[in-house]
Amino acid sequence: MKQIFFKLAIGTLFAGTLLFSACGTVSNVDSADTSGESSMVFVRPGTFTILGTRSLADYVEVSYEDIGATPTGHMTVACGVRNRGGQHWYDVRGPQITIGAKIAFYAKPDRKGKPLWVSPRKTVLIKRGDTAHLEFICPKPGAMSYQITLSDYEGVR
Repeated sequence: MKQIFFKLAIGTLFAGTLLFSACGTVSNVDSADTSGESSMVFVRPGTFTILGTRSLADYVEVSYEDIGATPTGHMTVACGVRNRGGQHWYDVRGPQITIGAKIAFYAKPDRKGKPLWVSPRKTVLIKRGDTAHLEFICPKPGAMSYQITLSDYEGVR
């Protein structure tokens, strides 16, 4: 009897911990630790539902990512972000999404250490099915790598 009660209590505690930790894992764009992530990072939004997420990655896909340089040797990065619409078969409308995008350019290829330059956040409204074309240019020479951070923007929807 004690073993059953103990297992039930541990299971309830574990389920409650998972539920409440999922509710509290909202990241702030400015304080999100993105070291060790890929060149494109989606930060969890401020509003999401328990049953069926409203994560930005559920609605948005990266259609292309191009790296280049200006004639003066400054690194340029262009990417396309497409709003693919609803995440469920019954969601025929899907939202229009306002995203915030910022980029950090690094002097080292492994994105370690302090960024060489961080852009101000760009806000872009993307309607369902549309693709937003983002372009960033590093004003400082010597950039070797970059990381773009995409997040939902709590502005006008």
